[in-house]
Amino acid sequence: MKCPFCQNEMSEGTMLSGRVVQWRMVDPEKGKKQDYIDKLELKDDVLIRSNGNPTYFAADIAYHYNKLVTRGFDKAIDVWGADHHGHVARLKGAMDAVGLDGSKLDIVLMQLVRLMKDGEPYRMSKRTGKAITLSDLTDLVPIDAARFFFNMREPNSTLDFDLDLAVEESSSNPVYYVQYAHARICSLISNLAGEGEGVKAAADIDAALAKHKEMGCVCFENPAMGIYFIEDPDGYWIEVIPVRDR
Repeated sequence: MKCPFCQNEMSEGTMLSGRVVQWRMVDPEKGKKQDYIDKLELKDDVLIRSNGNPTYFAADIAYHYNKLVTRGFDKAIDVWGADHHGHVARLKGAMDAVGLDGSKLDIVLMQLVRLMKDGEPYRMSKRTGKAITLSDLTDLVPIDAARFFFNMREPNSTLDFDLDLAVEESSSNPVYYVQYAHARICSLISNLAGEGEGVKAAADIDAALAKHKEMGCVCFENPAMGIYFIEDPDGYWIEVIPVRDR
C-alpha cells in the first residue's frame, strides 16, 4: 500500500510503526505526553525487527488503524484468550500514540473452554493437531444448546462444556428445560385460544399489563424499561416485554 505520510511503497505495519516512532521522537505534541506514557509503566516493545519486518504488535496497530480510520468503524471489539491480558494496555497506548482513542477498543478476554465426554476431559493438543472446532461442536450438539451453554458463563469464567449433558433429554439439561417451558407456554396459549381467550400481542404492552393486573399475577414492574414480570401458578417469573423496532 502507499503510505499517506510519504511517497514510498511499504506495508501498513511498517508505515504505522514508523509513525509511532515519529510521534514519540519528532512530534510528541500529536501523541500523548511523556509523563502520561511513563505513568502507564509500559515496557519498550519492538515494532520493527532487525531484518526490517514488522512484529505482530506492529500488525495489531496497523489492523486497528485500518479498521477505525481507513474503514471508518466507530468501535473495535476484539476477543482474546485470557493469557493475552498483558497486551491490552500497550495496544490501547499504541492507538493513542497514532492519534486514535484507545477507549474505542473493547477487548473481551475469554477463558478456556474444556470439553467433557463421559465425565472425562476431552484431550486436545495443538502439537498433534487433535482439536475440535466450533463447527465440529455444532455437529455433535444442537446449535441452540451450544449457544445456551456458552452464554451461561461470563467470558472471563472457565467453562466445562459437557457434551453428554448438552444432548440429554431431561430436566438436568438446562436447554431441554427451557425448551420444555416454551412448549408448555405454547400449550397454554393454545388452550386459551380454545376457550376464546386470546393472548395480547406484545406490541400492545399496556393492554397486556392491564389484563395481567386484572388477573392478579403481576409481581414486578419496571416502567422506566417498559417491562414487567408475571408469576405463573408454579411460582416462576415470566418477563413480558414490548415488541421493539429492529
